[in-house]
Amino acid sequence: MTNQEFKDTLWEAANALRGAVSAAEYKYPVLGLIFLKYVSDLFEAQSDVIRQHLANPKSNLYRNYSPLSA
Repeated sequence: MTNQEFKDTLWEAANALRGAVSAAEYKYPVLGLIFLKYVSDLFEAQSDVIRQHLANPKSNLYRNYSPLSA
């Protein structure tokens, strides 16, 4: 699939999802989805950082969890 074919497919999908909604009203669900994607990416990045801190013995967040100690 070429770049142009991908853009055309994406544009057609957006038009199909929009349906009969006017462009002025379509921005509300789209902006909500963009915000949700942003928050999801931010959460994923922060969870990776926290996991690294939890696994690093030199970090003040380090926790040595052992399944046998529970």
